[in-house]
Amino acid sequence: MPKIDHFDGTENPKIHIHTIVGALQPWELSFDQMAVVFPRTLTASAREWYMTLEPAVMQDWKSTVDAFLAQYSYSQLFSITVRDLQKVRQGPNESFEEFLKRWVKKAADASGRPEEKELVRLVVQNSRPVYWDLMYYQSIQTFEQLLKVGTRIDDAIHEGRIVKEMPLLRKRSSSVYSKLQESYDVNSLYASLK
Repeated sequence: MPKIDHFDGTENPKIHIHTIVGALQPWELSFDQMAVVFPRTLTASAREWYMTLEPAVMQDWKSTVDAFLAQYSYSQLFSITVRDLQKVRQGPNESFEEFLKRWVKKAADASGRPEEKELVRLVVQNSRPVYWDLMYYQSIQTFEQLLKVGTRIDDAIHEGRIVKEMPLLRKRSSSVYSKLQESYDVNSLYASLK
């Protein structure tokens, strides 16, 4: 039997069904045989739910699938969207490469993803100010270009050519934040990126 990832109730149930069918079709199993194999692909509460089904439902593939999709249809409501990706921000001590890996991993699960250049724009927008300042006006179109530029900025920070950004300072007389106090030379960094 092929190895099939176990369903725990948090993934998309339709994808799980497609995975089972795709994995078992080469074995030329009938749908009723797939119904017998199905509970072996469930874990924890999903298997407990399955055990509450009527025996007639357990033995019929279509009935099993219908019951399964009805039970776990809510998990499709929690798929990753572009809005969720807009909330993924670079941490204060996170290198750009670490941030990009974390962001791309989350984006891999997103539904309805826009084009790569729009995704690149989202990453730049959610990076720390020192990175944003140095990337925003460049014409970065691909993740390969983004990683190259971000890594060079990481290296410049590590080498001390760029000092990490200062925290935002609040003016007492206004509710507007003052601009970032930065101590790096943008021109020398741009020259090193070429």
